[in-house]
Amino acid sequence: MKPYPSQSPVSDFGFRISHGRRGFTLLELLVVIGIIAVLAAMLFPAVQRLREMANQTKCINNLRQIGMAMTSHVGTHQCFPMNGAVISNGSTYPFGLTSFPGSPAKYTNMWGMGNPQLGPKDQTGSWAYALLSYMEETNAYTRPLDLNNPNNSGYAQAIALYQCPTRGRISPQVNPGADTFWSRPWSFNQNWAPVPGTIATTPLPSFTWAKTDYAGNYLMMPNKDTPDLRRFSDPPPSAVPPLLGGVRNYPITLSDITDGASNTIVVGEKAMAIGAYNTGGWVWDEPIFAGGSGGTTRGAPPSMSPAYLAANTTNGADSNQFVPFYDDPCPLSFGYLPFYYPSFLVPDNDPANDGNIVAGRMRFANNWGSAHLAGVNFLFADGSVRTFHYNVDRSLFQGLLTPAGGNDPTPPES
Repeated sequence: MKPYPSQSPVSDFGFRISHGRRGFTLLELLVVIGIIAVLAAMLFPAVQRLREMANQTKCINNLRQIGMAMTSHVGTHQCFPMNGAVISNGSTYPFGLTSFPGSPAKYTNMWGMGNPQLGPKDQTGSWAYALLSYMEETNAYTRPLDLNNPNNSGYAQAIALYQCPTRGRISPQVNPGADTFWSRPWSFNQNWAPVPGTIATTPLPSFTWAKTDYAGNYLMMPNKDTPDLRRFSDPPPSAVPPLLGGVRNYPITLSDITDGASNTIVVGEKAMAIGAYNTGGWVWDEPIFAGGSGGTTRGAPPSMSPAYLAANTTNGADSNQFVPFYDDPCPLSFGYLPFYYPSFLVPDNDPANDGNIVAGRMRFANNWGSAHLAGVNFLFADGSVRTFHYNVDRSLFQGLLTPAGGNDPTPPES
């Protein structure tokens, strides 16, 4: 007998077959959600790795572009640029730029400012400023300060090639005049002199500054008027001070690089504390247009060898003694600042890479580093770019910073 139309058909096993629609059970829904969660957990790290690979490639390309600008500079001037000038505080220099722990009135020196009228030997701005005209940034280079429209001033313009995409820092950044990220206050002056020949005490019309994630090798591009860097200057009884590996005269030329252009670093990623990325402060992060500072250089040596400092000074070798920046003979508000030499590689997330101004901390001071997982990228004098892992042999890496250190062996890349 045929079933009534309202009845569901019966299977061969005696079960009634229902063609009606029904929803998911709670168990089925939980299983589906669990599967989606597992797939997302597997996919998210892969997406992150792909994004970082793209950022790493972009960072390497930035350094290659900087290398092309450096090549153009060398072709034009027959020498590499320098890191700019340190100016005596209280002089009639047109700009009053300082970055100082404690009271800014105690600092005896000021940073220079980029000047388009000066050549490599006399340039008061950093090497990063000197390259702007070779990076299609001529407007920023030729107009450091625009009084008619301060926001158009060169120093206030973001320079994309100087920014690492992995860090993703704000650029340009406003300097608030003080930085409280550090365990002790840090103060800044941003003044200029409207009347030529007077002391710079008038605040600049804009406190917005372009920053860089890349630093120059100090032995290749030191501060203006830097003395002979072939050896340390250890006093007697040291008969022959230890070899330093720099050259006698700067700006340096290609013929001065006796270790070979392919064995000598020119520019690399600089170490930074994550908490200081976007504070606007200038602690080892002075802006592109400022010359003579640690913000645009790494690997700067003290004038005395680390062995001499360890044996003859109170604070030891890793402190600000006889160094180009924040030298402790200056009347500091506090005498000790970390300063690491020989320099090494530090990841941004290193637990000791913070704002505590004590021994063993502030590990970004004078060191190289990045936010990349793979390591730190470096531009060599021959235009090539290489990546070294954070555990690279320290002595071999130091050999890559010396243009005339005796052809040190090259450590393997990461």
